[in-house]
Amino acid sequence: GPANKRELTSLYVSGNDVYAAGSDKTGAKCWKNGLPIPLKFRWNEASAKSICVSGPDVYVAGSERNLMQTFAVLWKNGERTQLTDGREWAEANAVAVSGGDVYVAGCEYIKGTPVTRCWRNGTQIELSDSCGEVTAMYISGKDIYICSNDWSYLKNGKLVALKVEDGFIPSFASICVSGTDVYVCGRMNTNAAYWKNGTMFLLSEGEIESGATSIAGVNGDVYVSGFAGDYAKCWKNGQSLPIEKKRVWSKANAVFIAQ
Repeated sequence: GPANKRELTSLYVSGNDVYAAGSDKTGAKCWKNGLPIPLKFRWNEASAKSICVSGPDVYVAGSERNLMQTFAVLWKNGERTQLTDGREWAEANAVAVSGGDVYVAGCEYIKGTPVTRCWRNGTQIELSDSCGEVTAMYISGKDIYICSNDWSYLKNGKLVALKVEDGFIPSFASICVSGTDVYVCGRMNTNAAYWKNGTMFLLSEGEIESGATSIAGVNGDVYVSGFAGDYAKCWKNGQSLPIEKKRVWSKANAVFIAQ
């Protein structure tokens, strides 16, 4: 790709400041209002998957890799904390702050099978179930929701599997809670979709491949980012919102509602 290629995987807005995590041609990156925030690395290869801001502190979840091991990592204001010891291949894919506690969700691959992990302030929390390879996390009050690219999510460590008709293959990319409603988004076969309390709503249907990447709910409205064909998409309550079309392939990876 081009020398200035940059992909954002996560977005957070705090006050008038916009934070993003992702990568460029040199590896994992974090930005504030378009300017890089330095991240310290132990190994040369790293990825940044999720970002969260609490007061003056900026948290980024991701992973680092050497020739033999991959570690789940959390950065706080650029300083690195290793969450796993390297005995198993691991990654951190989501970070959130609630009540002064910092939560990170990810997975370790045990004999090749992804096992869901969650850490609070750097200490692993015991989960009664696993939903596999983590894609997102959301904290609502005292409840911790973790979703995976499988068709399930965890609520406080217990598995919630949505009913799926035979022949359909769903995958989840993001989760959020608004009031008493739980929303997840992702794909149903090759179509972008979201679920509200287990009920599915297709966002696009047809021959063009599509997918939903992130979801946010506020005041009864549901916003979803994603793609359809070669173009980035954003939907509000199932209706497509206008996004400027570029002449190159594009995808919207995150949506955030600033209040």
